[in-house]
This record gives sequence, C-alpha cells and structure tokens, in this order.
Amino acid sequence: MKTHRNTTLSALVGLAVLGAAAILAAAAQQPAPAARGPAPSLVRPSSAPKAPDAAGFLQRWLILEPIRVAPQLTDSAVQAVVKKEYFPNQFTVVPKDGDKIKTGDQELTWHALQAALELHGNDRLRA
Repeated sequence: MKTHRNTTLSALVGLAVLGAAAILAAAAQQPAPAARGPAPSLVRPSSAPKAPDAAGFLQRWLILEPIRVAPQLTDSAVQAVVKKEYFPNQFTVVPKDGDKIKTGDQELTWHALQAALELHGNDRLRA
C-alpha cells in the first residue's frame, strides 16, 4: 500500500514538474500577465481530509508553487526537466500544507487545495 502511494505520488510530482515546465516555457515567450490567485474551482480545505469519491474524483490536492525552468520545449529539454531532482527526496517525500522546499535560489511552498465542486453521476459537477 505504501509503495503504491509512493509510486502515485512520484507520478503526480513528475506530471506537475512537466506541466510547470510547459507552462513556463510558453509564458516566457509572452509578456508576463498580471498575477492571479488559484482557479475558482479550487479553495482552501475547510474540513478533515477526504478520500477520492466513489467515482475516483480527487477532491484534495497538495500543489507546489511553480519551479522556474529554462523555457525550451525540445524533447531533450523536457526530458531533462522531468528527470531532474529539484529538491532532496522529491519523488518520495509526502508534504504537508505550508511545507517549504528550496530549489536553486527559489523557496517554494506546498498549498493544500480542495475542489470547490464535486463530481456526481454522469460527470456532472455540483457545488
């Protein structure tokens, strides 16, 4: 069970790093937009932790602030970004809300977020 959780966490961290790299690469080619908060579909958790619902919808997330990377979208550059270890034990650590990590000259914070909407039958979202 613990190995499955660590594998899942590793996959999510890898996807987050890859997604952040793609977003940052695209953003580097455009003027910086005004800062904005999280999506309206995400809010701070207001209750005890929640497991995924019966349909497997993940309601709780721990999101790390974006890691700055070089804005290149070649295959080799993306592979390097995904495989790089940005902080110690990044593929095994289980962070908590407010935990901070240091990578290069950046100090980044983990944020607990909850989906403001829930999935209910036939993929309909309800507040």
